[in-house]
Amino acid sequence: MISDTANFRNPHYRAPSDRPETIDIELVARATQTILDAIARYVI
Repeated sequence: MISDTANFRNPHYRAPSDRPETIDIELVARATQTILDAIARYVI
């Protein structure tokens, strides 16, 4: 399972205040790149 643990880092997670502007886009991008790097290293 892959998770960015948003529920531990973002107080807005699944709350009425959970809006696009509350997302840490840089963190999401880094997490995504890490997953892609792992896939490329072990699958390709």
